[in-house]
Amino acid sequence: MKKKIRFYTIVFIYILSFFIVLFIVQNYSKTKEDYLLPLYELDFNDETYSSYIKSGFGAIEEGRWSNEDKSTIFIPLSSGKAYEVLISVKAFPVESGEQVMEVLVNNQLVGEARISNFENYETYILQVPPEYIGESNYITFQYNSLKSLVNEENMDKKSVNFNYIRFREIKDDN
Repeated sequence: MKKKIRFYTIVFIYILSFFIVLFIVQNYSKTKEDYLLPLYELDFNDETYSSYIKSGFGAIEEGRWSNEDKSTIFIPLSSGKAYEVLISVKAFPVESGEQVMEVLVNNQLVGEARISNFENYETYILQVPPEYIGESNYITFQYNSLKSLVNEENMDKKSVNFNYIRFREIKDDN
C-alpha cells in the first residue's frame, strides 16, 4: 500500500512540475522581438536591420522594394509617447501617376502618403499619437497598386521602394 501511495505521489509531482514549467515558459519566455533594441532609424540598405523587417519586402537592391500588397516591420519604441515618423520612399511607376500608401501602427491608421516620384526618394512625415504606441509596435504599409514584372529569371512584384524610416519622439512642452 505504501509503495502505491509513493508511486502516485511521484507521478503527481512530475505532472505538477510539468504544468509549472509549461506555465513559466508560456508566461515568462521572451520572443525574438523582445531581444531587439529600441530603434530610431531603420536603414533598408543595411542587412543588419533585417530582424526588424517582418513581411512583404524583397532583398536589398538600393533600398528594399515592397513585393506584396502590404508589408510589415516591427519597431520597439517607448510606450505611450508620440512620434514623428519620417519615411523615405519612391514608387514604382503606375498608370494613375501616384502610388497611395496607407500607414498603420498596431492596426491603427496613422495616415497615407501619395507617392508620385518614381526616380528619387522623397520623405513623408506622419504623426503617431501616444495611444498608438506600445512596447511592441508593428507598422504596416498597404499599397493601392502592385506591379508584376515578368523577366526570364522570375516574376517579380514591386510597389514602393524604402530607403529609410526615422522615428523622432515628440517632446511634450508641458
